[in-house]
This record gives sequence, structure tokens and C-alpha cells, in this order.
Amino acid sequence: MIHSVGRGITHHPIQSWLVRNGHYQHGADGKLYSIYFSRKTPTTDNSGTFNTPLIAGSIADIKAGQHPCISLKSSSNLTRPKSSVNAHYTGLKNCVRIEAPGRPPIYVMDNHQMAYFAWHEAYTMGYIQRGSMLIHIDRHSDEFEPNRWSNAENLHAVADYTRNILWCGNFILPAIAKGLFDRLWTFLAGLEGPYYMTNHGLLSFTTQEARDLYHLGLLFAEQNPSLDIPAERSAFLPHLIRQQSNPKKLTIDIDLDGFVKKTHTGLLPTEEDFAQIVRFLAEICQKAGVVTIATSPGYADQNVAIPLARQLVHAIIS
Repeated sequence: MIHSVGRGITHHPIQSWLVRNGHYQHGADGKLYSIYFSRKTPTTDNSGTFNTPLIAGSIADIKAGQHPCISLKSSSNLTRPKSSVNAHYTGLKNCVRIEAPGRPPIYVMDNHQMAYFAWHEAYTMGYIQRGSMLIHIDRHSDEFEPNRWSNAENLHAVADYTRNILWCGNFILPAIAKGLFDRLWTFLAGLEGPYYMTNHGLLSFTTQEARDLYHLGLLFAEQNPSLDIPAERSAFLPHLIRQQSNPKKLTIDIDLDGFVKKTHTGLLPTEEDFAQIVRFLAEICQKAGVVTIATSPGYADQNVAIPLARQLVHAIIS
């Protein structure tokens, strides 16, 4: 149950602003919950999994949950490869919105489709502008089409669309089709060598992928932007960031599955590897208008991804 907060209860100035603007309210447990994702609700595709609530909190709130939030074919995640039984995965107790003065708001989520809602909330609050650049750092391109497109702007409708239509592989195209982003760079951080990016800032970028995304966007003609398709097949990521002088025109989206090996696929990164990753990503994230970070249950070991998310957020807001 959600209770409205009285004057003076919330002392954090940014959180007080969120309450005054009607986006968040205090729950019975004292946490500041999004009015759009205020409680654990069953997912539409599997009654045994639940949508994770969204709160405005701190690094301390980035912690493991107790209820499964995603169900995948076990064969797709290399657990019991010959089995077709669904495997349920547990992510975060809450998705967490964190912001410090002078830093972009950071949304830490388990299932990556929550980024779609986060981007719209950040846009509604004035943190980003339409027609901005999206830098997507991930092990996957996440370029699937949704079963249904949406031009909804109301955050209640955006939240419903996020919950009921989107999944972790199709949340980018709808945002492009609506014109929220008109430039997309996808940096694929492969598990076989994610540290190449931290050493050189260079990851492969496939021009054809961007062209495919553009043509798929044409399916949503009412709001279709002119997607900027770079001629280059690769880019030096820090240089790309330095070209963006307006934070409101830059959104950075990171899936930690690009940096976390599951225990059955090889050795986990060392603490030194993590420190290098964190320094690199934090520097570019500080230039953005909003940052979204996914821990991706089922694709990344949450015992590793969740601590990495805490380290990364701490470095961004420091």
C-alpha cells in the first residue's frame, strides 16, 4: 500500500522534488516508490515471475530480491542444455533510481526493458530531449520488434506497455520509432574479451545493424525519425562522448551481462578487471543526461552483477 508523504518527511532534496512532482510516494516500509511501478506484480507471460518495483533510493538499495523476475528456456542459458523446461531467475529486490547533485539520474534494473520506462520518465522530467543519441553497451543488440507499437506519452500507459509488451530484447526499437532517439551506437561487449573496450575504447559497430533498425522503425510511420546512420564501422567511444556537449542529448544504456561471465562459461573477472571497467564506464556516464544499467538475471551471475552495479553507480556519482 502506498501512502503520500507529508511535508518535511523526505529530506533528500532530489527525492523531495520527485514527491512534489507526483512521480514517487512513500510506501508503508518508508521506501520511496514510483507510482507507476509501486509493487510486485505477476508478469503477463508467466504467473510464477514478478515485475520488480521501482524506488528512488541509494546504492544501499541495490540488493538481490527473493522472487523470480524472469523465466527463460533453460537451454538458452546453458543450464541443462537439453532441457526445454523454463528456468526462473531472481534479480533485484527493487529497481532503483539514484541521483546525486550534478550527476545524471541512474536507473539500476534487473530486466532490461525497464530502460524504456526510465527513458520516458527522464524525458518527462526534463533530463533528456527528443532526438538524442543512445549509446547501448551490451552483449546483445536487443533489436527485436515488439508485438505491438505504442505512441503513448502518459507514464501510466508507458509503464503498462513496458510491463505487458516489452521484454529484454525489444525495448530499443519502440523508443527510436517514437523519436526519443535518432542516433544509435551499439557497442557489443563480448564475453570473450570485454576488457578490450576498457583498454582501447574501441568496439565493433555494424553499420548494417543500424540500417536494419532504421527500416524497422519505418513500421511505426506516425512518429518515425530520420535515424542518423554513421558511415564508420567502428568508433572510439571516449571521442564519441566528447562530441556531445549537451548532456540532454545523450543517453547511456549498459547491460552488465557484457562484463560478467556466468560461472559455467569460464573464469569470472578479477577485482582488478572490475576496477578498470568501472573507471572507464563511470567517466563516460558522467557526461550523459540519464544512465540505465541492467543486471540481467539469466544472462549474468547476479552474485557478480549486483556488486558491479553498486561499484559503477558509486563511481558515477562520486
